[in-house]
Amino acid sequence: MTTTIKRLPLAYNGSEPTYTDTGCSLAPSCLNCPFAACIEDYPGMAQKYHQAARDWAKMQWLAVNPGLSMEQVAEAWGVTERTVFRVRARWRSISSTLINTLGDPQHGI
Repeated sequence: MTTTIKRLPLAYNGSEPTYTDTGCSLAPSCLNCPFAACIEDYPGMAQKYHQAARDWAKMQWLAVNPGLSMEQVAEAWGVTERTVFRVRARWRSISSTLINTLGDPQHGI
């Protein structure tokens, strides 16, 4: 008959540890997070995610308004044409980075 000995953590003081699951800016609770990895473990990833969310809204607007010139899009967004090109390029880059790093969320951005 083998007896298994349970080892206690070095800092164990006899009380239960307290942990408040406050989540982050993307999910109200860590235990209910839709991502496979924690965004807090990747420096700058939260900022990229929020930027991608803003860009996503702009890309959806472009999909609903096809056939517009870059000049018309820039005027509608209140930005320069160069910014429109940057948003499109950034969206292609960031969206693939987020999905490759964090996994595809269960719901859309």
